[in-house]
Amino acid sequence: MKILFIAAALIAVAPLSLVTSDAQQRSHEAPAKSGNVASVIAGQSDLTVFSTLIDAAGMRKQLSDGGPYTILAPTDDAFQLLGEGALEKLLMPENREKLLAMIRYHIIPVRMEASAIRTGEMKTLQGSKVAIDADSSAIWIGRAEIMRPDVRAGNGVIHAINMVLEPDVE
Repeated sequence: MKILFIAAALIAVAPLSLVTSDAQQRSHEAPAKSGNVASVIAGQSDLTVFSTLIDAAGMRKQLSDGGPYTILAPTDDAFQLLGEGALEKLLMPENREKLLAMIRYHIIPVRMEASAIRTGEMKTLQGSKVAIDADSSAIWIGRAEIMRPDVRAGNGVIHAINMVLEPDVE
């Protein structure tokens, strides 16, 4: 029943992410200085889907208590690119392990500000490595670009990215 409620909430909230204004995007640029990565993500209006998936995967406690972490957080718009029905399928009880792997693939178990990111590979909490291409104009993580870097939290840093990273694809 809880999964159905979460799926319904995602369906209801997803269209709202399409009307985010430039002013709202700029308002996210002020870095958070306190709170853990889970609570900071929950407070970002363009990361609501990722926050909901963290809860559905049972990762909130770990992200609240542990760390340090670098979170590569797909925006709500990034989840729209997955296509119709993708989130609902991911939230099915039989896909919990896949959801957990996907969330963990967006977490690097060290704190890494954007200025410290270099071209190469980084091991994710999921266990696989993700390719990084960094230069003076942009930072790419797999196929995703960091759109809003360095949202700070007490136990890590969050970088908002424009695509969902998929362990089997990157």
